[in-house]
This record gives sequence, C-alpha cells and structure tokens, in this order.
Amino acid sequence: MINNFRDYFYRYRSALLHMENGINYSNKDHRQMLEAMKKKNPRLAERLVRKHLARGKDLVLKEIEEGRMARNGENRWKRGFVS
Repeated sequence: MINNFRDYFYRYRSALLHMENGINYSNKDHRQMLEAMKKKNPRLAERLVRKHLARGKDLVLKEIEEGRMARNGENRWKRGFVS
C-alpha cells in the first residue's frame, strides 16, 4: 500500500498542486496535520492524513474522468484506492 501511494504522489503531485486551489488545500491540510502531531494527537493526525489522501484521490479521479489527466498504466485506476 505504501509503494502504491508513493507512486501516486510522484505521478500526480504536480498536477494536483496546479489545480484551482490545490496548493491552498494542500497547505491547509499539512498545517492541520502538523498541529495534530505537535499536540501528540495521533487519532486526529491519522484522520487528517486520511482526509488529505482521499481528497487528492478524488481530485485525480475527477480529472481523469473529465479528460484533463491521462491514466498512467493499463487498468491502474479503479474507484477506491489505487491498486
């Protein structure tokens, strides 16, 4: 699972950050995750990380569906997590 997310990040990070408000959402998410970690609140940190990853996944799937981003690899993308 970690390797799949790493591949996902490298392929789509740039595109996600160039989407409308992408960098703003990302910065806000990262600040919130860092604050949760500073407060030693692992449950909140995990919830925020999962929310952040889900938002990125949803944005990528939307971009693919609307034809603004190409799939990378045959049958690689499915509804749900990257397989």
